[in-house]
Amino acid sequence: MVVVAYQSWLKQAGFLSELKLDVKTTCNNNTNGNNNNLCKSGTVCVDTGVNGYQCRLKYNESCTQGMDECQTLQSCVQSRCLCSDVAFRHDSRCISATQLKVTGLGMDPPDGYMETSIAVKWNAPNNVPSDVQYRATLNPNTITSWGITTTYTFSGLDPGNTYTVTVTTRVPRNPGHTANDYAMATSAAETVYTKPAQPGSLSSANSEGGNVTVEFTPSAGRVESYTVIVTKDGTTTNASNVTVADTKVIALFVGLTPGEHYNVTMTAFSGNIPSKSRTGNFRVSAQQAGEVFGGKLISNGSRWVQISWTKPLKPNGEIMGYTVQLRSDNGSCSSGVAVRCDACHYNSTMVTPQVNECNRKDQINEPISNLGSKSYVVSVNVTDLMPYTNYTYTIVAYNEEGAGMPFSGDTFVTLSEAAANLKNLDITAPSKGVLSISLKPGERRGKTTYIITLEEEGSIDRGDYKFLNVTVLEGYENTSTDIDNLLSYWNYRVTVATKTTIGFSPDNTTEYKRTRESEER
Repeated sequence: MVVVAYQSWLKQAGFLSELKLDVKTTCNNNTNGNNNNLCKSGTVCVDTGVNGYQCRLKYNESCTQGMDECQTLQSCVQSRCLCSDVAFRHDSRCISATQLKVTGLGMDPPDGYMETSIAVKWNAPNNVPSDVQYRATLNPNTITSWGITTTYTFSGLDPGNTYTVTVTTRVPRNPGHTANDYAMATSAAETVYTKPAQPGSLSSANSEGGNVTVEFTPSAGRVESYTVIVTKDGTTTNASNVTVADTKVIALFVGLTPGEHYNVTMTAFSGNIPSKSRTGNFRVSAQQAGEVFGGKLISNGSRWVQISWTKPLKPNGEIMGYTVQLRSDNGSCSSGVAVRCDACHYNSTMVTPQVNECNRKDQINEPISNLGSKSYVVSVNVTDLMPYTNYTYTIVAYNEEGAGMPFSGDTFVTLSEAAANLKNLDITAPSKGVLSISLKPGERRGKTTYIITLEEEGSIDRGDYKFLNVTVLEGYENTSTDIDNLLSYWNYRVTVATKTTIGFSPDNTTEYKRTRESEER
């Protein structure tokens, strides 16, 4: 400071007409920002912090790398004093990149929970260029593209989950000087949520006296708990116990009134966030019919079965009908028959015999005199079955309270038929001397065998094919094989015959294919 004062005195005294301080020389803070300061042209007297006031190069002035000649928040970039990697240029100055952090980041609206989407918004930072851009990141696997809006909706998420979201802001660091160079800042992470998925439909409500067990399908995604309530005439009853299995949620209600109808409401929770509720209704049975007596399979073919039974030993009231349902290995009902009482009156509160969930639905009528007889044998034919398929059958008696206890019959296998035609024969030549064969079979009709006959052309492009070999594939799902050691770039004819233990398919399938050219050419 003594040097600066002395130099200033010399100048005022007329001994020095022009005296300017070099870069990084201490300067008089009273001249900071004054055009008549003591710093050389292209420099300015600024507060450097630790080193006090010094002459430093102005923005965009030529500099020497590593000499610390530039102002605070600037550095020597491409031999020019430009904003450093922690700053950006705006309003003729370099501003700290921390000013780019957005505020007010959160869900939009704050309680706008969705099952598979999260909408977020944020406030733009103050005092930033108009070409500011944003990029939102979720958890951190989902990253959006750069954009100019202050809202974004993430989709395809899992219901009932917790996520964290951040927003990164960027602006050009030194506009007009360094292309594709940005200053960036990332906000603090905010926790956001998806709400649990709506529980599935009520699948059953089984009662014993006044105790009712309600089952429904669990929600998809993450769920921490369920609440299940029933209401009747303004009175609400909570489930005494709720348990979750792999494929169902079970709620137990105690002390309900037999014969009364109740509305049930099921809600999933993740944290304190509820799902959309699922509603249903049920009737508390007084007493259901017991199992039918003597249920058995009389005979069956490849696509039908005859089943018979007699009235339950415990009908617990008047039998109003039956249902018979046949299910294959996949669990879905393939075919069903509803046996309904002819000329009987079904009141609006009763569950009538029906097989709506089955692919094939039939109905027959029986006089009430037959349904009421202990000795009358009910017999039905169930059709539209598949050959060579495992089936189980269920018989349910209906009384005035609705469906009774199910009778489950033994598993049986329908008879086989002759094989169906192939749907497609695909042949490729993956490498030298090799043919890959892939079959798309038709309907499964029995224990299946594929007989693949390969013929080789005698002379190239003459069509004179001669037998070469036979490949046998056993099993309906054994549908692919490779045949090797064949001639290169040669024509072959492939014929596939499909058979079961009953017989061959109506038509064989033939395709032609040329092997690949030799790789040694």
